Amino acid sequence: MLIKTQIQMSGSMSETRTPGGKIELENRLDQILDKIEKMSTLQKDTQTTLNKLEIELCEIKKVTGKFGIIENTLKKIRDSLGKANNKVETVENKVEVYQHQVEELTDKLAILEMKQKETYIRIRGLKELQNEDLKERLLPLLAEIWELSEEEAITEINFI
Repeated sequence: MLIKTQIQMSGSMSETRTPGGKIELENRLDQILDKIEKMSTLQKDTQTTLNKLEIELCEIKKVTGKFGIIENTLKKIRDSLGKANNKVETVENKVEVYQHQVEELTDKLAILEMKQKETYIRIRGLKELQNEDLKERLLPLLAEIWELSEEEAITEINFI
């Protein structure tokens, strides 16, 4: 509107050749001014939209930066888990070796106990005194029962 007023005041429109031409020119000028106003409004809307987009872009950059931090943290966690898994596997391997050794020792202990029990004679009602060697006490009795000498009884006991 400001442009239309300035043009009308300068008098350039008043000097047309035909009276109908002046009206036509004013209509045309009004159309141009309306288009200029629409373009100005459109430019303002575009600028507002552009500002909003810039703000959203900054927010996206912030979020992207946070994602980068999260990715780095996840990578560190994965590396730590990998190292922990390796350590767990090492420990499991060592435990397996120790379990195998314990089983072997348990078997050997059982065999030793069986061999030791092979030389035991159970006699009910015979009390053992502290630090008494039953072999010495029973050897003469067994030799007499078997009708052998003590040396032969010892050989017989070892054979059993």
